[in-house]
Amino acid sequence: MTLGGAEANLSSISLILSNGTEKDTAMVISELTRESLLIPKLEGKSMEEILPEMVGKLAAEGMVKDPDLFLERLLEREKLCSTNLGNGVAFPHARSEAVSRLIFAVGKRHYSVPFPDEDNKARLFFMIAVPHFATGIYLQLLSGLAGFLHNKDMRQDLMAAKTSEEMFQVLREMDKQIGKV
Repeated sequence: MTLGGAEANLSSISLILSNGTEKDTAMVISELTRESLLIPKLEGKSMEEILPEMVGKLAAEGMVKDPDLFLERLLEREKLCSTNLGNGVAFPHARSEAVSRLIFAVGKRHYSVPFPDEDNKARLFFMIAVPHFATGIYLQLLSGLAGFLHNKDMRQDLMAAKTSEEMFQVLREMDKQIGKV
């Protein structure tokens, strides 16, 4: 499996701790999510339905203190520029005071849906919740994930996963590919 240059992006990162301090550490993708934040069958049929569904998961896990505020930030971000990267993959993300630590959720649909419109569809969604005090650290996470997901095999592995557990195993495989586990 080719990494498409993602190794350099993911070799190290400064993680933002909940108290606002940074900690230099090796990046381990699977440590920035939880199995309970991996959604193998999103029900939403549009961006306006998928975003609240995923925000709800983050809020249920205590990762987002104010889901309405975080959703508002996500929608503002999408208005600035769509986070649909093509190849059926979107990375809705936003910085917000409603977020306590850097974390992401992953959701997927069997069929592509408009994101944000009929000309731009997606079926694999990585929602990244970024604390308001993070100045750009999440861009390294975005870049690294995007590098992996430009790899057709990695996208296919995620889409083939039928359960949250299987999705988590694919993310762990990303970690192994860069030698960080």
